[in-house]
Order: sequence, then C-alpha cells, then structure tokens
Amino acid sequence: MNVPNNPLGAGAGAMPTSGVVAARPRPTGATGAAGITPSDVWRIIRRRVWVVVITSVILIVLGIGINLAWLLWWPSWPGVAILQVESPMIQQALVVQRQVPAANLLEMFARAEANRIRARKYADAVLRDLKVLDTDWYAKHKDTALADFEEELSVGPIRDTPLVRVSFHSRNPEDAPRIVNTLTRLYLADRLRLAEADLRSRLDSLSGQEASLAQELILQSAEIDRFVKAEKIPLLERQTEVETELASWARAYSDTQMMQGSVITALQNMEGQSPASWIPDARSQARIDGDPNVQTLRAYLLNLEQERETQSKRLGHDHLYIKRLEERIRISERDLLTERAKLKQQLFGETLNGLRQAELSSEATLAQIKNRLTEIGNEQDVLAVKILTYRNMVVSKTGLEEFLATVRNMINNTRATLEEAKGRGTQVTLVSRAMPAPERSSPKLMVNLIATFFLSIMAGCGLAFLLEFLDKSVRSSQDIRRHTNLSLLGSIPALEEDEANPEDMYSVVTHAPRSLLAEAFRQIRTNIMFSCDTEKSRSMLITSAAPDDGRTCIAVNLAASIALSGKKVLLIDANFRKPALKRLFPNLPDAGFAQLLSGKASTEQTIAQSDTPGLWVMGNGQISGHHSGLLGGSRPAAVIEQLSNQFDQVILDGPPALLSADALTLSGQVAGIVFVARAGKNLRGELNRMREEISRLNSHIHGVVLNAVEAVGGGYLRKRYRLFYDYEESLAEVAAKTEAQNQEK
Repeated sequence: MNVPNNPLGAGAGAMPTSGVVAARPRPTGATGAAGITPSDVWRIIRRRVWVVVITSVILIVLGIGINLAWLLWWPSWPGVAILQVESPMIQQALVVQRQVPAANLLEMFARAEANRIRARKYADAVLRDLKVLDTDWYAKHKDTALADFEEELSVGPIRDTPLVRVSFHSRNPEDAPRIVNTLTRLYLADRLRLAEADLRSRLDSLSGQEASLAQELILQSAEIDRFVKAEKIPLLERQTEVETELASWARAYSDTQMMQGSVITALQNMEGQSPASWIPDARSQARIDGDPNVQTLRAYLLNLEQERETQSKRLGHDHLYIKRLEERIRISERDLLTERAKLKQQLFGETLNGLRQAELSSEATLAQIKNRLTEIGNEQDVLAVKILTYRNMVVSKTGLEEFLATVRNMINNTRATLEEAKGRGTQVTLVSRAMPAPERSSPKLMVNLIATFFLSIMAGCGLAFLLEFLDKSVRSSQDIRRHTNLSLLGSIPALEEDEANPEDMYSVVTHAPRSLLAEAFRQIRTNIMFSCDTEKSRSMLITSAAPDDGRTCIAVNLAASIALSGKKVLLIDANFRKPALKRLFPNLPDAGFAQLLSGKASTEQTIAQSDTPGLWVMGNGQISGHHSGLLGGSRPAAVIEQLSNQFDQVILDGPPALLSADALTLSGQVAGIVFVARAGKNLRGELNRMREEISRLNSHIHGVVLNAVEAVGGGYLRKRYRLFYDYEESLAEVAAKTEAQNQEK
C-alpha cells in the first residue's frame, strides 16, 4: 500500500508552515446567563410559537366562556343615589378652626353622614319595608338578607365635596334603585326627627359658652387697666426715647472705634520706622518750614546763590571768588539739612507721644460708651418684656371679643334655623334619586374581552419563557454563545431538514456535495483551518459529552471535506468501547489503532484508503483484555506525532468525554479537540463540565459543532434552506445555459 510520506505535512493542498495567515480571534461566549436582548425575546417566541398560540387560544376561549357565564348568571345592575350634606355649623367651624382646609372639613362631615347611613338600624328598617320584600333580590337572599345587604351596600363621601354616594348592586335592574331609594327615604326621615333635638342641645351649649366668655372678658379688661396704671410713663413713649438714645450712643461707639482704629494704624506705622525715614504730614512739614532758624538759613543760602550767579557772569566760573562762594553754599546747605533733620526728629517724637495719648483716650471713651450702652440695653429689655406682656393681654382680649361675637352670631343663626326650619340641624338633602341604570356595571364585555385577549397572549409568552428557562439543553447557536465559554465552529442541520435529503448521513459530503449538509461540513472545516495555526490543527480529537451525539458522523464528513480540499487525511477510530468505522468502511484491515499503539503492526498494516480521494481510515483493531494500558505513557503521543508527519491531517473519532477516561487521556495527546453537541439532547452544564475537565490538561479546544439542529422558529429557519437551494439551482441553470451555448458554437 502506498502510504503518503509527508514529514512536514506539505502534501498536495497542505497549508504551508511559514507565512500562515494570522489566526482569527476565537469567539468567546458568556460563562453565565447574559442579559436578555430583544433579539433573544423574539427568538424564544418564534421557537415556541405553538406554545404561545395554543396557550393563548385556550385562555382566550376560557376567558370568553367565563365572561358569557358571568353575563348570563351573575350580571350586576347598579342603583346610585347622591346625598348632599349642608350643615349650618360648617361656616362657623371654618371661622373658629381656620387651620382646617374647607375641602377637608366638608369631606369630614360627608364621611360622618356616610357612617350613619351604614348603621345597622337602617339596614333592619330597609329589610322590613314592603317594597324591598317584594324584590327578586330579597327572595334570593332571604335567609342571609342582612349580611348580604351590608356586603352589597356601598356608602362613601365623594372626594373634596360635601356629597355622599349610596350604591347597591343586584341581578335585576329594578331591584337596586328600589332598595337604594328606600334606604335614603328612611334615613332622611330619621334625620328630620333627630335634627330638632340636636339643634336645641347645641343652642344650650352655645349659650353656656357665651356666658363663660363674657365673664372671662370682664376679668381681662380689669387686669389690663391695673397694668397700665402701674406704669407712670407711657410704655411706648419711653420705648421711643430709649431707642433714640441707644442709637445715638451706638453711633458714638462706632465713630470712636473708627477713630481708635485710625490712631492704632498710625501708631503702628510710626513705631515701625525711624525718624529719618518718617515722612511728616502737611502740618508737621509746615512747622518745619516755618521755623525761624530754617528760614534764616534758607534766606542766607538764597543770597549766596544769587551772588554766585551774578559774579559768575562777570568773573567766570573758574574764578577763586566763585570757588569760595560755592564752598560757602555747600556749608549753608548742610546746615539747612541738619536743622531740618533736628526739627523732624523733634516732631516725630511729639507725634508719636500724641498718638499714644490718643489711643489711651479712645480706649477710655469706648469703655464709658460701652457701659452706657449696657445700661440702656438692660432698660430696653425690661421695657420690651412689659410691652410684650401688655400686647399679649390686648391680643387675648381682642381674641375673646371676636370669639364672643362669633358665638353670639352662631346662637342667633341656630335660633333662626330652629325657628324657621323646625328641625334641620345637620341638613342632608337628596341630590339625585336612584334610577334604573342604562347599562350593567359588570361584566363589561368589551373591556373584559380585550383584557382577556392581551392577558392570554402575555400568559402564552410567559409560559414560553418559562419553558425556555427551564430547558437547560443546547438547542441553537445562541445557546452555545450565551451559556458556554466555547467557540461555535458550525451547525449541522437534522437530516430530515435538508431538502436534498441525502440517504446516508455518513457520506453526505461525498454523495451529496451540493446539499446544505455538505456545505455545513465545509464551513466547519474552514472555521477550524482559520481559527488557529497549523500546528494546533494537525491532529484533532472528536468527542462529545454523551453517546449517540453524532461524533462519528461529524468525524467522517469532516475528514472527507478536508480530504476533498486537497489534503491527505487519516481518520482513526479511537473509540475502543464502541467502534463504528469498521461498519462504515468494511475493507479496513483487522489490525488497527490498538496494534499500532502496542507496536504489533505498522502504519501500512493498519490503514486503508477510502473511496474519497485523499482520505485514509484506520480502525481500532482487535484487542484482548482491557485497552487502558495502550493509552498510557508517551507511546500514543509519539504515534500521533508520527502520523501527523505522514498526513496533513489526523482526526481521531473518540469516545464520550464524560463517560470514558479515554477521551481525557487522548485529549492530552492531540493538538486540538472538537466538541460535538446534539441539539435538544446535551445540557449546557455537560458542555461546561467537559470544557473544564479538558482545560485542566491544557489542551487546545477548537470549539463546538452543534449537530441535528431542527428548522424550528428561532433556529435554522427553512427560509435559509430555501435561499441556499435557490442559489444552488441558479448556479446550475447558469452552468447549463453556458454549456448549451458552447455546444451550439
């Protein structure tokens, strides 16, 4: 047998070992549940569209049935009456209790009336009335009439108004208005009987309050008179005098402080300099210039300068007499400066002493003014307390007078109401009687049906999401990307989803090369070739988490697609527990991978060339005893390395990684590993556990091939299959047309 000898892996169609295109970054999925995106929501709904539709239809039908039953057997017709509470005490209460908002006070009276209407005595009276006894409602609730009446009756104030709403519901549209009108009639009649007694009691209370307020007002007036007589000077007049005096002394204190500040500043400036550097002010300078000695020396100097000017013109500047005059002028200037310096030093000392005396004087003045301000302030505080006491007494007296006037006004109004209305204390009037309602209060079919429709759809979608989150299996490429830290190498559609419908899934690449399945295997081949460098793809182990995931099918078709690209490929059956290649390739020799590892056979004795050009196959071989010893040590790595030197690509069809330790052992001997996951069968946790187990061996994982993906909503849609085959058919039509034209020529 002619076994290819390719020590560098540079056979026909092999990728060169130098100048390799840089490996593309491997896509990495989130290790945990990532955030749900709108596309994920749409995918979940499309994937489980029939769950949504069936659930929604069932709930909609159920909701329609419930509403129809409600309409036929439990309709509710309302009866509503409106009462208005008009109390003559409300306006008076608004005057007395100004801190209570008017709307809140009106609502408070209305709530009190509502509580009275719900009293048990009115319910008993209504249920004894002949008109109520003749209703269908009473006939149906005869045994539990009182409890059912209190449950159905609704009485409450209308917010921010003095109105009270009385409502009742019944199945007969005539019963509810009759019951409500009976209740309001009985209540209003009872309120008329109680109102007069209530007004008389209130009038007696107001009269007693009037007498008490009048006596308190007399006592306060006498106390104010005694307080005023105790003060000899009018308090307000004395307060004005004290405030004026206090303001005057405060201005004096402020002026003295400013003057003291100026003196201190000037004193600090003079103490920080010498008499020679001191610059006298205008007055000191005038004293220096007016000194007799200074004036005499200045006049003498002026005469000498005039004499020099006159004689210079006559004798010249170099004359001896002129020289003597200039010497006398210099002496006179020096004497003048000396005299000025002596006077300046004298004035400096006088000014410094004056500033010190002024500072001491200002401090004494400030102390005197401060003491006077304290005395006036104390007097002002005493006056303020007395004035505050007087004003409080006056305000209290005024408040008593106003309150007394209010009480007297309330007495007059109550008497007038008692005389005119004859018992309308807290007046409750009927604003509107209960009339038969034009429509039911429930059920509201349109609203209920719309709500049923939307809630049913939401429940269907919720069930779809619940099933999605409870389903931990891998069903689509999105699941690979979202829930595992693995690259997706490609997805293989289920056999029945391919419109080409190849008969044998194991030979789809060779027997149905124009099918979508074959194209999927070619995409996987391309992703593996460009996802890593050549050394990491020279030998590959195909494994999965569990049996029957399609490892052998993926390995055979992947090997065939690589071989058809021009490479020399060796496919090895490395599953010693359940070998499969012997069934697919009957011409395999008896010796196989086991004999090659044990050294009992050579490469030529264990491989056979398949019908696919460039593809050789090696079975697992016949072994006796347990095979675990074959995979131990360094022998498997050396054998795989030798085979990688002879072939461009070595692919091992391995056992399940989570069921057999062989897969973990082989993963450390090959350059790269490809996981196979069966859609709808393998769990996300299985893939993650398999990845973790193999990652501990520092093996390179190319990625995952998702097998048997069904064309359901959210996955590989049938529309994509149709587009693929339409594209293939268009290419075939173009080729046929071109061939026909060539034949015509």
